[in-house]
Amino acid sequence: MLMRVLSFGGLPVLSDTVRRANVDNPLGYFEYDKAKRLREDRSWLAGARGRVVKIVAQLVPCLPPDYGYKIIFIERDLGEVLASQRTMLDRSGRKGAALSDDQLQTAFRAQLSSVKAWLRDHANARTLFVRYSEILSEPAAGAARIDEFLGGGLDRTAMARAIDTRLWRQRV
Repeated sequence: MLMRVLSFGGLPVLSDTVRRANVDNPLGYFEYDKAKRLREDRSWLAGARGRVVKIVAQLVPCLPPDYGYKIIFIERDLGEVLASQRTMLDRSGRKGAALSDDQLQTAFRAQLSSVKAWLRDHANARTLFVRYSEILSEPAAGAARIDEFLGGGLDRTAMARAIDTRLWRQRV
């Protein structure tokens, strides 16, 4: 959702077509496959300068210190995240983790705590935390916060229009 919002706002997005839109994400993924391998390969980062890239939270600490980052960190209820993941896995016929939801939430909370500590300790990473539920409930306010954080000049109306609340299917 956020990558679509930023794209509609006028920012250039670094993405590829490796993962195509599907029933789980009908508006597309806006992902860059190399970003998923940030831990092993950072060579592509120089070519990403000035563009928006989706990085999963667990890989944020792999960002090298030689660049400055503006990170918009979407915070979503972990119950919703797990429900969404389980739905996608069920639909694709794949098995999920052999852990209970409680165990997964505990592991995710620990990961998120570690990532947030990294963000606090790295001056080269300015961070805006945005609650997923809030941006979906108040798209115009969310677009304004994001635009202000990024220095202004984005198309806030288009950003708010890019938020499709029908896709908020897993609510807790």
